[in-house]
Amino acid sequence: MKKLCIIVIPPILLWLSACISNRIEHDITFEQVKVFETAKDFSAIRVLPTLLKLNPVDSSIHLYFQDLKSNKLFSCSLTKDSLVPNNDLDFANTAPYYSYFIKSSDSIFVYHNEPGKLELLNKSGTIIKEYPVDTMYVPVATPPSGLVWDRNSILLGYASKTKRFQSNEERHIYYNEVEPLIRLSISDTILSYQLIGKFPVSYAKNGDSFYGVMPSVCCGKDNDICLSYEADNNLYLYHDTTLILTKPVKSLYIDKFNPYPDEKRFDMLFLQDYLIGEPKYKKIVYDPYDSLYYRIVKHRAKKTKEGKMRSSYSVIILDSNLTVLDEIKLGADLFPEVFIPTPFGILMEKESAMQPGNAVLTLQKLMRNDK
Repeated sequence: MKKLCIIVIPPILLWLSACISNRIEHDITFEQVKVFETAKDFSAIRVLPTLLKLNPVDSSIHLYFQDLKSNKLFSCSLTKDSLVPNNDLDFANTAPYYSYFIKSSDSIFVYHNEPGKLELLNKSGTIIKEYPVDTMYVPVATPPSGLVWDRNSILLGYASKTKRFQSNEERHIYYNEVEPLIRLSISDTILSYQLIGKFPVSYAKNGDSFYGVMPSVCCGKDNDICLSYEADNNLYLYHDTTLILTKPVKSLYIDKFNPYPDEKRFDMLFLQDYLIGEPKYKKIVYDPYDSLYYRIVKHRAKKTKEGKMRSSYSVIILDSNLTVLDEIKLGADLFPEVFIPTPFGILMEKESAMQPGNAVLTLQKLMRNDK
C-alpha cells in the first residue's frame, strides 16, 4: 500500500524565498566605461575623503591621494575620459590616510588621535589652525570611515575613556552605554561636540568581539547619517541624533559572523587569518548623483589552488529609503578599496591588464534594465 507524504512549507520560508528570488531577478550590472592605466600602482595608494566639486571650466573633479610607501599626498583631475596628475598639492605627512578630509587643495583637515587634535593645513602642509579636543571626549580616526564631512562639522568614531573592552561582560556594558559616533562642529578655533548613535543589539546581546568595532558612516539624503557595522546585518539612519530608521540589509553571500575569541587576543597569526577569512560589511557609501546607497560586502575567504586565502566582494544597492534593489557580485579583478561615486560613474580599483600585480583605477557605470 502506497503512503502519501505531504510536505508543508512554512509561510516564512516561502516569503524568504520570494525575497531572495526578487533580488536575484532584478537586472542591475556594473559596466566598465574607462580604465586609467598609469605608472602608479594604486594597490599601495589610498584615496582621501574629499568634498567633490565639478569644475565648470573643464568638467573635471579633483581627487586626492596618499602614497602608503612615501606618505606623500598628491591630487589628480578626473574627467570621463582622463585621470591627470595636478601640481596643486605635493607634500608628505605621516598621518594615515583615514585621518584626512580634503575640503579643497588649500583646506585640508587632519585629525591626530594622540593627542586629540584637529588641524587645518594649506596645500604646502603648513598648519593654518589647530583645534584641540576637550579631554572629556575621545574621538577616534580609524577605518572603515575615518573623517566624514557634514555641514561644517566632522563625524568621527568615538571611544570611552573609562569603559573597558576586554571581556564579554565588559563589552556588554560598553555596547549599551557608549555612543559609537561623535560630531565635531567647527567654529573659528573652537570645537563643539555631539555624541550620536547606539551599538547594534546583536553586539550588545552577548558582548561579543568582532575585532572591528567602529561603524562605517556616510551622509545621505537630507543630510541623514547612515551607519553600517562590520558584523551586523542592519543599517541605521539618523537625523542629527535621532534614529529614524533601522533596516535589515543582509547580504546573500554572508551566512554568519564568528566572534573573535578572547583567548586568541595576542595570537597574531590567528588574528591575521581571522581578518582575511571572515566576511564583513566593509563600508556604506552614498551616491548623490543617483540618490543611491551602496553597502560593500566582503565574502568569506576561500583557498585558491596555490593555498592562498582570497576574498570576493559584492555591492548591495539601495534606494534613498534603504530599500534593497539588488546585490551585484564584483568580478575577480575589481576591488572596492576604492569606491567613489562621481558625475561620470563609480571609480573603483582594478587589477591592471598591462602591469600584472599592479592596480589601476576604472570608471564603472550602473546599468539598470528593469523587467
